Amino acid sequence: MKKIIPSRRTEKITYAVRDIVLLADEAARQGREMLYLNIGDPNKFDFHTAPHILERVFQAMRDNYNGYAPSSGIEEARRAITDSARSKGIDRIRDVFVTTGASEAIDICLTALINPGENVLVPCPGYPLYSAIINKLAAEPRPYYLNEDENWQPDLEDIASRIDEKTRAIVVINPNNPTGA
Repeated sequence: MKKIIPSRRTEKITYAVRDIVLLADEAARQGREMLYLNIGDPNKFDFHTAPHILERVFQAMRDNYNGYAPSSGIEEARRAITDSARSKGIDRIRDVFVTTGASEAIDICLTALINPGENVLVPCPGYPLYSAIINKLAAEPRPYYLNEDENWQPDLEDIASRIDEKTRAIVVINPNNPTGA
């Protein structure tokens, strides 16, 4: 069988959550009890889907409303998002693009914005997916620090000191994952 050689751009890609899970798996094999909080799966923590939500899903299936959606998202959902976001200046349905989740949205936004060789400021601590995608795009994730003593608020002087001519964007998340600030 011919060996498949991955592209060079994958050489710098790491994903901190997966690296930590590998360490946790090894500790579990050695008999240590682990509580995995890395995956947002409510079923693992005894949270069950509310009956009214299940009924809506079942009704959609009975109504044959369970095929592929339009690539930009279901128009009813896009219209509801537009109505909700109008106060933020988003007032055209064509400006709303529905994704399968935050990970896809982050990937699409960063891919549309960033060029190889640029840098993007990301919060630290922060959601590791940003750095993984930025590395995939041959750009530099540049951490800025959140001040724990000030409820994890960004240090504006630290941010300003990290900006240079190659800075393309600053990721600001509210609330920030993992701190909730």
